[in-house]
Amino acid sequence: MYLYVGEDLLILKNKILYIADWTEKFYKDNKDFFEKKRLINLSVSPVKSLIGSSDGILYCSPIDARTLKKRMKNI
Repeated sequence: MYLYVGEDLLILKNKILYIADWTEKFYKDNKDFFEKKRLINLSVSPVKSLIGSSDGILYCSPIDARTLKKRMKNI
C-alpha cells in the first residue's frame, strides 16, 4: 500500500521508517544528520513534516505529520 505524502508523490508504506514534524529548531539541532542525508522537497509549499525512508532519502512534505500518521493508520 502507498501513502500519499506530497502534491504528486506516493511512498510505499513499508518503506517509511518515521514521520516527524519539521521545524527550524529541529533542523538546526540535527544539522549534521541532515547534511549527510539526501533531502527531497516534495513541494514549493512550506515544509511541514519529514518522512524518513528505508532507501535513505528524507522527504520534506507539505502535509503535517499528524495528518500523515492518520493516513498511515487508515491504509
